[in-house]
Amino acid sequence: MITQAVLICVLYGQEYHVEAHVIGTYGLCPGCWSRDTLREYDRLESAKRHARAAGNADTLTLAQWLAPVAVFNGKCGLCEVRPFEEIGILDACGGIALDNCFPVCRSCRTHLVHGFDLAIARIQGYLQADNP
Repeated sequence: MITQAVLICVLYGQEYHVEAHVIGTYGLCPGCWSRDTLREYDRLESAKRHARAAGNADTLTLAQWLAPVAVFNGKCGLCEVRPFEEIGILDACGGIALDNCFPVCRSCRTHLVHGFDLAIARIQGYLQADNP
């Protein structure tokens, strides 16, 4: 006899049934389960672990995170050119929360964290040097 487990989808909150030995579905029903959704689930959970370790809030849900990803069509929220690769945070003390997170590419995140001053100084140093 096959035992069924009743789970609640983390995106839509509806019950779905799976065989008891297939519990590792990330809490996603068959309609929501996809490779892209799993990648974002893992990305969000990792960011939330880092926020908790730093003593910051970690209230962002998967559905809340997928909304800005969809709004920006999978692109960086800053440059809107490159595909996003990370969860960007406006305020480091704000943690992983709905009003503090957006999709960002690695290039824009680097400039967001370190500012453009370092990049401009590096370019000015290059332009002022005796270059061949």
